[in-house]
Amino acid sequence: MMNASRLRGLLDHLIELNSRHRIAKLLSAAHGQLSNLAGEPSNASHQQALVASIVSLENAESEMLSELTPAQLDFLDELDGHTYFDGSIADFIREILSENPATPSVARDKLGEFQTERNTYLENITKLRDSMEQLGIVSEPLEEGQAEVGFLIPREVFESELNKLIAELRILRRMVRAFSEASTGGAEEIEVRSISTSDPLFFFGLGVPTIIAIGKATTWALSTWKQVEEIRKIRAETEHVNALKDGEVAKILDAKITETIEAEVKKEADRIAKASPTDGARKNEQRTDLEWTLKSLLAHIERGVTIDIRLAKPSMEVNEEGEPREPPEAYQTLQKLTTELIFPPIGESEPILQIPAPPGDDNTSSRNASTRRRRPTAKE
Repeated sequence: MMNASRLRGLLDHLIELNSRHRIAKLLSAAHGQLSNLAGEPSNASHQQALVASIVSLENAESEMLSELTPAQLDFLDELDGHTYFDGSIADFIREILSENPATPSVARDKLGEFQTERNTYLENITKLRDSMEQLGIVSEPLEEGQAEVGFLIPREVFESELNKLIAELRILRRMVRAFSEASTGGAEEIEVRSISTSDPLFFFGLGVPTIIAIGKATTWALSTWKQVEEIRKIRAETEHVNALKDGEVAKILDAKITETIEAEVKKEADRIAKASPTDGARKNEQRTDLEWTLKSLLAHIERGVTIDIRLAKPSMEVNEEGEPREPPEAYQTLQKLTTELIFPPIGESEPILQIPAPPGDDNTSSRNASTRRRRPTAKE
């Protein structure tokens, strides 16, 4: 669940995106062209105009979608608004046209219904935004070029116990500090920007290099976990084959999972450590810390933890000809990462990865208690 100020921020963002990318106007134009075609189905100019209007709408939708994170789209599901902002309107128009090739009037009416529903939705979120304004609920805007990273921790992970939540936050702090040192050479202060319930969502203010490091490690973890899931799927299928129920195949596949994770963790830790500004003996210690951090990240993602990156565009400079310059590389990297943080649905089976104890700490029992898992819906 998003807190009130972040909900206000999302509403502001949706309303602004719809206006700046002219989605409602382009949708209305497409409906108008479809109405023209319904009146004269054989008119080639009407057909061409409709195709052009759909392409214009599709391009605008694509630009709008690039400014919405997977986490924001997840939350739009809870607000029943996903289909109005997920970039699927142009495809919807093509679909209803293909279903009614000889009767464009039917497609026109279906599109009209959708347009009315979308306009009503926009009116409702605008009224909600205005009501929140009257109640003094404001958003928490980021400054130009600023970024923050959020961690959503399902209650199942800490079983609604304060001590276990504190333990999770200590693990999280150590993970963040590892990425901070690897990217900047030192452990920066972690600013708590906001906290939401009921599944706790913590947004932290950190330097852009550290957030990029966290984002890249998360995309690595999602890719690695996909490999593990493929092996696990094969393992589950063997359980239904009588000739393979002696457990030998399961042991082989379990060993393959362990081997895959160990190899991928070592490779990624080596990559991060190699690029780290630290040197000497500390680099070897750092590699050990990074291996623990990456294993912890994998184990937490398996248990339903999600990570979100939020950023604000830097001020746009212009070149000698007065044209806007390309955004800084760091911003482009972060923007790309926000679109890649798509977390898979998690089933009800028990975790297969243990949450490792931090180096020097052997107390893992409380961290690895069996819990049912789910994926909560919640990115210079």
